[in-house]
Amino acid sequence: MKDLRHKLYDNYRTDFKKGEKRERYGSLHLRLWYNEKYLPLLKGVPRDARVLEVGCGAGLMMQYLKQAGFANVSGIDISGDQVAEAVARGFDAMDADALEYLPQHPGEFEVIVAMDVIEHFTKDELFKLLSAARAALKPGGLFIVQTPNGEGLLPGYVV
Repeated sequence: MKDLRHKLYDNYRTDFKKGEKRERYGSLHLRLWYNEKYLPLLKGVPRDARVLEVGCGAGLMMQYLKQAGFANVSGIDISGDQVAEAVARGFDAMDADALEYLPQHPGEFEVIVAMDVIEHFTKDELFKLLSAARAALKPGGLFIVQTPNGEGLLPGYVV
């Protein structure tokens, strides 16, 4: 996936995300959303489970997972400046391409989370990503995916 996307996303936070509402007002709304939508999906997952966030950005989901008691959370993203922000905030994040990283880690994760990531892949890449994610999960592992609702009437509102 070393293409134009890498150039666009490398400075994604600096160019597009800096100063957005969740940075200005905090992440309470995200915590409430995650409590309602994602925490129930993680019921029964041991708090020491190995969790990977694909497309971790500056670490908001990793922060939530840590606050929810998950002790072994890491993230990857192709945006170097977002990874730098996540690392500066104390999270285990690295600049890596999911299509390259996941195949190198077979059976390592109990949970893989991909929030607003899959829509950035072509159909062919998406099939590779899903296969790689499945292979990177331990047997019985959980793959949680969120993608924007293209039919939503209000931008930023998820049903």
